[in-house]
Amino acid sequence: HGYTALFTTAGQMLGELAALDSDSALRRRLHRYASPAVLVIDEVGYLSYSNRHADLLFELVSRRYGAASTVVTTNKAFKDWS
Repeated sequence: HGYTALFTTAGQMLGELAALDSDSALRRRLHRYASPAVLVIDEVGYLSYSNRHADLLFELVSRRYGAASTVVTTNKAFKDWS
């Protein structure tokens, strides 16, 4: 129906973002994840993340908030999410 969608795992996406060595490269890659109409992030909470990874996830969700749909899946953890 003309919508764009992107599926990724949290570990893959956050590892990729954290490995970028320049601000311009990070901005371009964040744009790649922020631009689809639907972004599916799988396995959030399954692994533990550093503060840097948490900051990157927050930045991405903030960019998408109110502009596009984000689906987060998890196999629990984060101490079982209550």
